[in-house]
Parts: sequence; structure tokens; C-alpha cells
Amino acid sequence: MKRTRLCAWLTTGVAVAASALSAAGVASTQVNTADMQRYCQGEAASKFDQRPANIATLPMEHTSGGYTVYGQFPPDGNNVTTFQCRFNSDRTFRDVSKSGHSNAGSGHSGGGSSSYAYLVGTDREDAQKKLGKMGFKMQKPANDDRGSLWWNGATKECLELRGKKGRVKSIEATSTSRCH
Repeated sequence: MKRTRLCAWLTTGVAVAASALSAAGVASTQVNTADMQRYCQGEAASKFDQRPANIATLPMEHTSGGYTVYGQFPPDGNNVTTFQCRFNSDRTFRDVSKSGHSNAGSGHSGGGSSSYAYLVGTDREDAQKKLGKMGFKMQKPANDDRGSLWWNGATKECLELRGKKGRVKSIEATSTSRCH
């Protein structure tokens, strides 16, 4: 019984110390890649004053500078804020920052294409899966002149995704009338 309390006290103490060191800008402990999505959810919840259940994240991606986890809050609805968590190549947490904001009701995304700019250059099929996880549904497939059109009924956003050689070339907000 005493040993269990000691272990719980030590675990809590280590977590508090790691959090304090991270806040002070001191290198934090390494995060296992399998845990980065959940770690990002906690950091975003803290930074943006949200409950973790109100944060949706996508699986971790290996990027040129380390690792990135993309997310948004709330998970769906009319007023969505997107963010990204970055981890260094040694898997230490670097930062969490907003990457866009969207309001429903206008003909274009409130956050513009910058909310989804992180998808440019990625594998087209992966980008389409990510859009699906964020509530988008393909309305019109790509043809020679235009990219595929994606609609999110919750956020009232219409996006045009253009690809080349299996990669996302561009993703732009477009008039909602194009998705209907």
C-alpha cells in the first residue's frame, strides 16, 4: 500500500516537474510517437482553454523538422479553430499554435485556404482521408480543368483540392455554390 502511494507520488511529481520545465523553455522528455496525438490534445486543451474531449486531432505526421500533429476544436460545428502541435526530431514537444479559424455562413472559409495549407505537398489520398476525418465529403471528383470539390456541411466550407502526380498541389476555399 505504501509502495503504491510512493509510486503515485513520484509519477505525479515527475509529470509536474516535466510540465514546469517545458513551460520554462527547458527541454522536455521525449514523447513516444504513438502518444503524440494524445499529448498534443492535452497541450492544445491547456493552451486554448478547452476540455480534451472538445479537441480532435489527426494522427502524427513525420515532417522535415520532426513531427507534426494537426487538430481542431470543436470537433465539428459552425465555428472551428485549427491548430498544429510540433515536436522536434528527437521527439520532444516544441509548441502548439493556431493555424486557422473558420466561421460558417459566408461563401468562403473564414480562415481562407491557410487553414488547410499544411496539406499542400502531402500524398493526395492521405489528404483526402484527413478531409474526411474533419467532416468533409467529396462532392465532385477532379477532371482535367478543375480539382475535386469537398463540402463540410457543419462548417459550410467548400474546398477545391488539386493534385499532381499523387501529391496535393493546392487546396483553396471556394464559393459554397460550387459544392452544390
